[in-house]
Amino acid sequence: MVKVIVFDLGQVLIKFDLELALRRLLEVCNASFEDVATFFTLSDAERLFTEGKISGREFYDKVKSRFNITVDFAEFCVKYNTIFEIDKEVEDIIVELKKNYRIATLSNTNEIHFDYIMETYPVMKLFDEYVVSFREKCQKPHYEIFQKALTRLGVAPTNVVFIDDNEANVIAAGQIGIRSIHYESPHELVEKLRKYGVKV
Repeated sequence: MVKVIVFDLGQVLIKFDLELALRRLLEVCNASFEDVATFFTLSDAERLFTEGKISGREFYDKVKSRFNITVDFAEFCVKYNTIFEIDKEVEDIIVELKKNYRIATLSNTNEIHFDYIMETYPVMKLFDEYVVSFREKCQKPHYEIFQKALTRLGVAPTNVVFIDDNEANVIAAGQIGIRSIHYESPHELVEKLRKYGVKV
C-alpha cells in the first residue's frame, strides 16, 4: 500500500536552466564558458557543496579564487539562484496528492539553491519531509541516501513511490525495492501513479 509519494525537485517540480546562471557569472569573471560549466557541474568543489561538506560561503570562496569573480557573496547568490521556474501542473498534482498521502522530497541540491526554493515557492511548505543531499552528506544515486529517506519516513520501500527525471536514480531506488517512476511529463506521471493504485 502506497503511503508516501517522494518527489525529486530539479526538472520535476522545479525547472531550472543552469546555463543561464553560468552566463550571468561569465559577466563578472575572466573565464571560458566551458571552464565555468565544468567547475559548476563536475568539479570536486561542486560535489562537496552538493554533499554539504563545504558551506555556501566556502563554495563561493572557491569560485572567487578560481575565477576572480568581482561580486560579493550576496550578489553571487542572486546570479546563481535566479534560474528556477515552478511547474504548475506538477504543483497541482502535489496539491491533489497531499489530500491522501504524505509528500516528501529527495533531491540532490545545495544550501544556496534549497534555501532560495523554500523561500520562493509556497508549494514547498506542503512537503512532510525534506531529504536533501547537502544535509544527508551523500547524494543520489548512492543507496545510502535512499536508505536514509526510508528511515526518516518510517516506511518500507513498498510503501513509497519515488519520482525522478534521472533514470539512474530511478533504477537505484528500484534496486532496493522502492516503487519508482521515471518522470517525463505531468500527464504521464498521473498515468504511472494510477498504475500503482495512487489516487490522483
